[in-house]
Amino acid sequence: PGYIIEHAVKGMMPKTRLGRAQMKRLRIYSGPEHSMAAQKPIQANI
Repeated sequence: PGYIIEHAVKGMMPKTRLGRAQMKRLRIYSGPEHSMAAQKPIQANI
């Protein structure tokens, strides 16, 4: 499911240098375990 979300988000991003920079910062975790607990990530129910 991670590839599907990444592909959908990439299609919505601008096709410029800024869009590529934002895609580099995108992190998608497909399981409950992740290393970003201190950043308080939001969960998207799919």
